[in-house]
Amino acid sequence: MLTRRPGRMHVLCTPGDCRIHHRRKDRGHALRLCPSVRYLLMERTTRQREAIRAVLEKEARPMAPLQVLEAAQKEVPRLGLATVYRTLKSLVEEGLVTQVSLPGEVAHYEITNDRHHHHFHCRECGHVFEIETCPANLQMLTPRGFAVEDHDVVLYGRCPSCRNGRSRRSR
Repeated sequence: MLTRRPGRMHVLCTPGDCRIHHRRKDRGHALRLCPSVRYLLMERTTRQREAIRAVLEKEARPMAPLQVLEAAQKEVPRLGLATVYRTLKSLVEEGLVTQVSLPGEVAHYEITNDRHHHHFHCRECGHVFEIETCPANLQMLTPRGFAVEDHDVVLYGRCPSCRNGRSRRSR
């Protein structure tokens, strides 16, 4: 239910709909938001949100939150890491960004696309790159009697910049 009062806007759920409520301040108006009705509201576009999205689109590769922060701060200098995490979570929930899990690493994020791809993780600089090709005939590697249903391949090594000594560690 959406109610408006002078100086306030509330979005409330009816009893039984949801037990979780979030409270945040938005331009001087108190906003109480129930996740069960969140999809009805359009996510507010902010400079921070746009800067984060623009970084992911420009880089066109999976990035760790700290990498996103460093790049987005060029556009929005006072951007904080907590805002980056909140925005990434929101973009994942909306399906605009995909979380990439790498063993032993923090989650990385990339713009969602429909192309099947894998990743190359540079051990020196920490950057992750997309690989467009896919290994052929994975069934040949599968033990007898097993059936492959899905796969995820991560290659590890050094990127061209690191191989040529031009990169610095940026985890």
